[in-house]
Amino acid sequence: MVTFEQVLDEVAELSLEQQELLIKIVSQRNSENRRKQLAKESQEAFAEFKQGNLPSQTVEDAIADLRNYLNFTEEVE
Repeated sequence: MVTFEQVLDEVAELSLEQQELLIKIVSQRNSENRRKQLAKESQEAFAEFKQGNLPSQTVEDAIADLRNYLNFTEEVE
């Protein structure tokens, strides 16, 4: 198996144009993977909602939960 360090060394051997193209390709793939993950999580949440597994909450509570989640993900990144 190739290590992360080996990959970085190989990338360093590429021309700047090739490195920029690689960055673009990896970024696009990362975005697509994030979209797929979000779609999966959304489908799972909707299925739980339809099954009645999610508790009811007020709009204010939902917004507060969303803000807390967004603040948490910003801290992690």
